Amino acid sequence: ETEVKLNVYDLSPANGVLRPVALGVYHSGVEVFGTEYTFAGGAGVFSHAPLSPPGFEAEPTADVGGGGQGPIAPVFREQIVLGTTTKTEQEVDAITRKLHDRFFGPQQYHVLKNNCNNFSDALSHEILGRGIPGRVNRLAGIGGACGGCCEQVLHSLNLSEPAPSHSAIIGEEQAELYRPGAITTQPSAAFSGEGMSLLGGGAGPSSSGRPADAAAMRAARLARFEKRGGGGGGDSKVD
Repeated sequence: ETEVKLNVYDLSPANGVLRPVALGVYHSGVEVFGTEYTFAGGAGVFSHAPLSPPGFEAEPTADVGGGGQGPIAPVFREQIVLGTTTKTEQEVDAITRKLHDRFFGPQQYHVLKNNCNNFSDALSHEILGRGIPGRVNRLAGIGGACGGCCEQVLHSLNLSEPAPSHSAIIGEEQAELYRPGAITTQPSAAFSGEGMSLLGGGAGPSSSGRPADAAAMRAARLARFEKRGGGGGGDSKVD
């Protein structure tokens, strides 16, 4: 089994105030097999060396110059062990590619509804069967409930997910958002086999899977009724 870790990074100095109340503005990536997987607008899903996202700072730096600042670099906050997986490195890589293709492409980033923490949660669900701690993305969830004003507030903070090339923080919202098990859970196959027919015949393969027409079913019920002696006199009616 291989250990799976969540690497969490601060994206705002405000986290010093928010963290005691289980909130914060965070970037995260999932580390497994010596690689960290994450997601950003303009890049989609990508990987890098553990604890080294693009623009990473080991410690926060002061704003020098006084003329405003560029996108805030991620500062390492903590590492959380999520669990262990029996999946192979090739299987994990295939899952990340499918997540990229379907839910987390370059143009599918949204600061509240489809961000790096949503990707970390999705990858954790796919390889472990459970998500990341809720506090990592709780602020985005609260913001999503508040509507568009919260998007603009976060945008005004000049945040930027670390990515090989920076892009806008708010992107197009795709039609379909990830749901747990969307990649690894396969739909059950429709039944096709052998069994008794609706008319009481012997076992045989089901050809069309459709019931016999109503007239044939009524005739079969009438035949069984008469065989039991119900049709020996008078006009018997079977519906």
